Amino acid sequence: MEKDRTRDKGIQVIKEFYCSICTDTYPIDRWVSCGCDHRFCADCMTGHLTTKINESQLEGVACPGYRCSRPAPHHLVKKLDPDNTIYEGYVTLSLKTWIRDAPDVHNVGSTKLN
Repeated sequence: MEKDRTRDKGIQVIKEFYCSICTDTYPIDRWVSCGCDHRFCADCMTGHLTTKINESQLEGVACPGYRCSRPAPHHLVKKLDPDNTIYEGYVTLSLKTWIRDAPDVHNVGSTKLN
């Protein structure tokens, strides 16, 4: 839930947002999102993504919002990880999942070119 701090002639100016994971309130410029309507603080989103990546759950590298499965975009994972440790794990996991789900890729190296 976002908090309305100012009302002027029917226009709402939102200055804060509520993180539904940690239940704290933050300035509106500190929220992150997977591109859906759910907003979280950077610390909670980083913790969520780190856990899912460390557990090798690419399907879980998504919005932690209730019943939301919007994948976390690569640029968000990179933005939240200045040291690239989480991002590297994310890229590796993405590639492994892609290879697993694309059976034709396994035979590319064994094909002879004439």
